[in-house]
Amino acid sequence: MSRYSLDFRKKIVEAYEKGDTYIRKLAKRFLVSPDTVRRLVKQYRLTGDLSPRKCGTKKKSI
Repeated sequence: MSRYSLDFRKKIVEAYEKGDTYIRKLAKRFLVSPDTVRRLVKQYRLTGDLSPRKCGTKKKSI
């Protein structure tokens, strides 16, 4: 799955911050899951940044 653009992420968070709708309605409107909306809002509140995080994990050598 590809990552969402920074502009798209900002639109979701801004719509939530306006407070005019619920997470499920936003998810339907932007065609994403409710968990995606929650995760983006949480990430923005904790870090103030919406840039995508790195995918995967580092493999540790044995």
